[in-house]
Amino acid sequence: MRWKRLAVFIFLLVGVAGFGPVAYTAALPRLVPVPKSSVFYAPDLPYELFFLNQTWFYRYEGQWYKGRGSRGPWTYLPEKRVPDALKAIP
Repeated sequence: MRWKRLAVFIFLLVGVAGFGPVAYTAALPRLVPVPKSSVFYAPDLPYELFFLNQTWFYRYEGQWYKGRGSRGPWTYLPEKRVPDALKAIP
């Protein structure tokens, strides 16, 4: 029973704290504007990193995450809270 409680605690901690996937950049990435949008993206990275309204967004396996910096930490962002400007990006 003790292990079940520990497993539930860890699950809740991860869910509440919002640990997301790892995206690492050694320096601030070069940003390029998305045409006809207020979104910027980092074309030199091997993953999808965006910048909009002073917030960083990371798309990983079809899910969105947001963070305060280009290194994260990343918090899961439900689809209904993803800005429309980001949803419009193919």
